[in-house]
Amino acid sequence: GINAGMLYKLNEKTNVAVTLDLPLKDITIKGDVALQFLMPKINALLVPGSPIGPGELGYLFANGENIDLPASFETKLKLPPSIGVGIARTVTEKLTVAFDAEYTVWSRFDGFEFTYTDVRDFPPITDDPATEIAFFSENQESKVEFRNTIKAALGASYLALPYLSLFGGLAYDQGANRDGNAYIPQFDDTGDKIGVSAGLQFH
Repeated sequence: GINAGMLYKLNEKTNVAVTLDLPLKDITIKGDVALQFLMPKINALLVPGSPIGPGELGYLFANGENIDLPASFETKLKLPPSIGVGIARTVTEKLTVAFDAEYTVWSRFDGFEFTYTDVRDFPPITDDPATEIAFFSENQESKVEFRNTIKAALGASYLALPYLSLFGGLAYDQGANRDGNAYIPQFDDTGDKIGVSAGLQFH
């Protein structure tokens, strides 16, 4: 991708900046995975005369087996582009104020689709191992509908004493999942956020 920035001195007291983060290609994530399925045990279906017995596919959901399924997986990660702008102004010899904002196109990220291949060392439980493998290695989706976000921050630095500078800031950061329409553990979005910062610098 491309990550670029420009800083321009507008006048003696004011600086402006622009940044750009532009992914040019989706990231392929792949490797080995160990899937484990903890199947329920339903004693009512394990009694003599039950239509679900050893050898039947329904037996997978009744006998309480733990299914270990080594396989290979692959998925795509669509990173979001973003653009930022900032301005800093020297108000007095002691006080500098800065404002910046960033717009991120999170709508480009639509979640993950996991493709499983090369299932290995599968211990069949029924008389139809091919159907078992197809069921347990079915491609999985973790789709989301993220919305584009804006982050804005305001900060200041003040030379309180010849040997001491004070810093402070306030930031607002929109959540990509503002509608609460999806949750995936790979991207834990906690919603809109407000941040406060402060600091000291001794000269």
